[in-house]
Amino acid sequence: MSDSSISRTLCDYCRLPIPRAWWSNSAPPSSREPQYCCLGCRVAAQITAERSPDQQSRALLTRLGIAIFLSMNVMVFTLALWSQDVYGFDLGDQATATLTDLFRYISLLFTIPVLFLLGQPLVVNAIQSTLQGRPSTDLLISVGILSAFGYSAVTVFRGEGHLYFEVVCMVLVLVTLGRWIEAVGRQKANASLDQLEELIPPVVQKLNDDTLVETARDEIQPGDLIRVFPGERIPLDGEVISGQAHVDQQILTGESELKGVDVGQAVYSGSLLLDHSLTLRVTAAPREDTLARMLEIVRQARLQKGRYARLADRVATLFFPLVVIIAVAATIWHGTQTGWELGLMSGLSVLLVSCPCALGLATPLAIWNAMSRATRAQVLFRNGDALEQLARIDTICFDKTGTLTTGETQLTSLIPTDATTTAELRQAAISLAEHSSHPLCRAILADESAPSISRLTLTDVAQIPGKGVSGRAEDSGESLLLGNQRWMHEQGVMIPSAFESQLQDNADDGLLVYVAQGQRLLGAMSFAEELRPETETVLSELRSQSLSLEVLTGDRQQRATSMANTLQIPVQGELLPDEKAKHVQQRQAQRHRVLMVGDGVNDAPALTAADVGLTFGGGTDLARDSAGICLLGNDLAVLPCLIDLSRQTMRTVRWNLFWAFGYNVGGIALAAAGQLNPVISAILMFGSSLFVITNSLRIPGFEDRSDAQERETSTRETTEERTATPTEESSSLETVTF
Repeated sequence: MSDSSISRTLCDYCRLPIPRAWWSNSAPPSSREPQYCCLGCRVAAQITAERSPDQQSRALLTRLGIAIFLSMNVMVFTLALWSQDVYGFDLGDQATATLTDLFRYISLLFTIPVLFLLGQPLVVNAIQSTLQGRPSTDLLISVGILSAFGYSAVTVFRGEGHLYFEVVCMVLVLVTLGRWIEAVGRQKANASLDQLEELIPPVVQKLNDDTLVETARDEIQPGDLIRVFPGERIPLDGEVISGQAHVDQQILTGESELKGVDVGQAVYSGSLLLDHSLTLRVTAAPREDTLARMLEIVRQARLQKGRYARLADRVATLFFPLVVIIAVAATIWHGTQTGWELGLMSGLSVLLVSCPCALGLATPLAIWNAMSRATRAQVLFRNGDALEQLARIDTICFDKTGTLTTGETQLTSLIPTDATTTAELRQAAISLAEHSSHPLCRAILADESAPSISRLTLTDVAQIPGKGVSGRAEDSGESLLLGNQRWMHEQGVMIPSAFESQLQDNADDGLLVYVAQGQRLLGAMSFAEELRPETETVLSELRSQSLSLEVLTGDRQQRATSMANTLQIPVQGELLPDEKAKHVQQRQAQRHRVLMVGDGVNDAPALTAADVGLTFGGGTDLARDSAGICLLGNDLAVLPCLIDLSRQTMRTVRWNLFWAFGYNVGGIALAAAGQLNPVISAILMFGSSLFVITNSLRIPGFEDRSDAQERETSTRETTEERTATPTEESSSLETVTF
């Protein structure tokens, strides 16, 4: 098995990666005992096995309660022994000796159950992790605990010397409680994905010869027919074979608006069927459907480590042997200088106060929590470094069509040349538009006259990104072109100056597409395009976050200038897809960190070139790998919240690392100097982990959706008022890219 597969073994409790083995080169077999990443997960899994949630809590409280009760009794008897030593209570030599021996034996008796209740899982986890090549401080703590217990037990039977049963008990209580809280924190960071996965029904109604048969979802194959009833989640991606209904796709897209589906339309797993039953032909196998791929993308992203996580890993690699050396050195030094009792306690204090847990949790827990919050807001991170990169950006480059604009356009006018009829222009344009999914081609086909127009039979059809669509008419053999002005010039199509003047008089909005046959211009088509209602507010919020903004578009520079005046940000026009990528690289050469926001198709080169790319619509095409971040919905207003989330997450990570490094350096130094009691060390270790966990889990989520909707409504009203009184610049002649 490859090294990568070994490192991606997941904990059976929290479902997060188990640390890489130090010396073992073999992964656990598939038919193995459960694997856990830490003692906390092992204890939590054992306590919660085959119990209801209420029983889980009661079992944990009972186990810890018994251990704490016994530990407190040990503390009381130890305090009595200390008081006798300090204050010299004299009940008579024989009575004092008898009472002292009784207290010693009772302390031993009460410590043994605590050792089995809480020490046994610690020792088992230490041994198993060591055999698997992943030694941890559990091994060191186990050695220290057993040494303290063994020394104290011998002291009891000898009848002289100090006892450290209270150290054994309190350390076990604090370590177990701390590790369990860590495990719960990791599981909570992973819980939202499990909740999404649990929405999918494990059993589906398969249609066999008009008979419904309950079948496990994992046994369904593409091509099978299934029936879904109102109120059920659609279990797999499919195509509607019969029935009409409304579905709620909010879990995938974040859009609250219901979608009507009919025969021939696609539906996606995780969507909620509302009003009528549907018969579906399955189009994707289990584990390959939309929701499963979405979850897998997030899980895989968690397995990839960012810059801070790699730093923590490098430190943790040196941490274990360094702590061992310091603990052994402290034990030997204090043992030879002041006695082996103090030496043993000093070494144990070093082992306890060192907190690799806090160091190990500092980065991943904060990032996992942030990614879980983002997933609930329909935002996917495709790799582990994307969140860190997003927090560091200072420049955002936007695509225009479908990103800052609605992506929906309307055909407003046809302007044929003097030698061409409107019917010829329309027929050529519609015949080519059928072979493209570009928004302008969809607008051509959506025109009310399109269904009545006969199509030309085309061969050699090709779509050239950033330019247009070409084909060859089968009957005449002549080439047909549909695209922007720049491409027409490249193909040798001349645009007469008289026709340019005609366009100035007739074009409504100035979004122009030209149509040519061979090298003869047939005419042009004018389209209307609108900004998203939330665009201006979003850009204003991003400017307030000290970000530099600009738009990269293939439109003519005249259109770009008009948009720049409207949005009050720089707009670079007449850019092909590869030129957008070069512009991004130029900004990076100027030491800027760039986020590219685009539609993920024509903008793929720029999305790949940027430090991090963000695209829309990942719910229907999770195979796009050019962008590190994917918005499953179509809400641009998420972007400022997402940047806030990333920055807050990285601030939390840096503070966690600062605390973990500072705590460990200071704590180990004090412990090695003999200035910390082992119980105090255990309390500090518990507090360190608790701080990192609570600090990571308190990262704020996205803003309330109702606030965003109110803001969108207000922005829409402002936009409509502005549109009602167009400026001279906004009505100027423009062209658009493909």
